[in-house]
Amino acid sequence: MAKAEAMVREEGHDAVSLRPLAASLGVSHVAALHHFATRDALLAAVAVRGFDELITVVGAVARGDRPSHGFRRLGEAYVAWASANANLYKLMFASRLRAAGAHPDVEARANALFELVVGVVARGQAAGDMRAGPPEEDAFFAWATAHGAALLLVDEQARLASLARRPARDLVAAALDGVGRGTRRERGSKRRG
Repeated sequence: MAKAEAMVREEGHDAVSLRPLAASLGVSHVAALHHFATRDALLAAVAVRGFDELITVVGAVARGDRPSHGFRRLGEAYVAWASANANLYKLMFASRLRAAGAHPDVEARANALFELVVGVVARGQAAGDMRAGPPEEDAFFAWATAHGAALLLVDEQARLASLARRPARDLVAAALDGVGRGTRRERGSKRRG
């Protein structure tokens, strides 16, 4: 699996094929099938490792200081990890691996990552820093923003003429600051929910 992960990181998941991978490791194709019945099963196992790594990175930031202060850092850590691991990140969110019921371990890890963000929002609400309401809604807003920014950077779509003049880090910071403004509880405002 380590060889498959290295291939994904370097060349992307389309480069991974069971038969050549088995040959490069000096084992038969049948031996490889003993561990992973299909190429997608192998790729799902690699994606799980990627999610575990990202969960560790984001989890370390999520447990930091006040949620309202750490929310931007959480998004920055997410986007930085995705940018540094672009091919693995693309695999983790590949639609064929995320199809309903296709690979429960992949889905479980994606849910665990989302629950980290939900927890940050819930802590921010409990501290009175974030607006009230279902924490899943603001967590989705935050994740959608960070995920979108990550994909735009990973796929080099942020090279649009008007965006290319600004460093990617500044663009990410602006997007994440927007999340902070959108989820912050305004002083003196009524709580929604």
